[in-house]
Amino acid sequence: MVNSVSSQIRLPSAPPVLSGPKSIGSEPVVRDAYAPAAKELEMLNKLSIQEHKAETVRLTLDESGKPKTLSGDDFGESSPVFCTLADGTPGVLKLEHPKSMCELKQLEAWWAHQVISSEIMSELGCHTVHYREAHANYNGEILRGTACELVDGMQELAGHESLLSGLKHKDQAILGTVVCAWLGDFDRSIKNENIWFDGNKDVIYGDYGCAGLEKINAFGVMPKVNRKLFETAATPENVQAALDKVRGLTNREIYDMVHRGARRIPTVTDEVLKEMTTTLIKNRDQLRADKSWALDLIGPQQTAHYAMPEKIAVAFINRIVEKYGNENFRSDEEMARLAMQGVPGYGPDKGKDIQLVSLQLANALTRHREHGQAKIDLVPDCFYAWMQLAKKIFTVDESLALGLGLKHRGLES
Repeated sequence: MVNSVSSQIRLPSAPPVLSGPKSIGSEPVVRDAYAPAAKELEMLNKLSIQEHKAETVRLTLDESGKPKTLSGDDFGESSPVFCTLADGTPGVLKLEHPKSMCELKQLEAWWAHQVISSEIMSELGCHTVHYREAHANYNGEILRGTACELVDGMQELAGHESLLSGLKHKDQAILGTVVCAWLGDFDRSIKNENIWFDGNKDVIYGDYGCAGLEKINAFGVMPKVNRKLFETAATPENVQAALDKVRGLTNREIYDMVHRGARRIPTVTDEVLKEMTTTLIKNRDQLRADKSWALDLIGPQQTAHYAMPEKIAVAFINRIVEKYGNENFRSDEEMARLAMQGVPGYGPDKGKDIQLVSLQLANALTRHREHGQAKIDLVPDCFYAWMQLAKKIFTVDESLALGLGLKHRGLES
């Protein structure tokens, strides 16, 4: 439900004496293909002045004295936990444990995208939770990351589709999903778990872990809006109003919003601010150029499939043949099966989307081999499977070059 991002850093009573990576025999011990230098290890054991400026939150502990998790699971390195924010309101702190300074810097950039995105959403009139960089002390350990207010009575759209029929503020809900698309956040396009309702049964937005990505369309064709929400709540009027609000933003207004949004994240860098500003200007320009963007999703008669751009279809086909073909001339069906091996399905019919994508891949391989055609249709219900396959076979740079809108450099899933 919540994208867990934070860091857990031990504060020792006295600075430890550290040496370089220890060796067993002549072979160095390397964890996760990365051996941090002694200076990095020492820095990970401390909080900098910048980090001390982040908001301090107080953890909510269970009967055993451990932080109480949002999911009810045992407390671990990646558990969203209950807390009390600095102003005394209930909140949630999201956790993750960096293994190196390099990974910590990547996480800090990710936090910045979430914090800035929530502030921009609020400034544009969207109903959102408000993230901030935060830390808490737990038995001498500093838990760092992002915190936000606890949404009282929160429910997900998944399993509660009837909530849409009683939605009171439809225009605001549509504005939120359009602004999220402009921010580059594709994660709620299909995943109804990421459309939340508060105690008043209004749609409230959060979990901006994918925000800051380039492109307003996933795979170059599929608008990054929640289809279920559009089907029920979208009208030509409220969609156009939301698009006009984003299309009308000037470069200076975008720059100012990004910099104002960074007030709650003291570790943000100029590089992150510049990159996010540039990305949002590009995304706005795409919305200005695509006059019919997402209008085919209003009402129940939605576009059932999208033709993948030929460049993307060719890339899939060539990479599948490269990775899973061999000198024994594997069949198209076998190559497709191997490609989909380990790719997770999604939705109530989990596995059905995997079967369909596997069939589509096999047919595409056959058409390409026999007729030189590169043709694949993207069925929205299978988007999650295509997304996971793309993450499996393409690098971050390849994904960015293809315009898939699925990965961010330095924040690979």
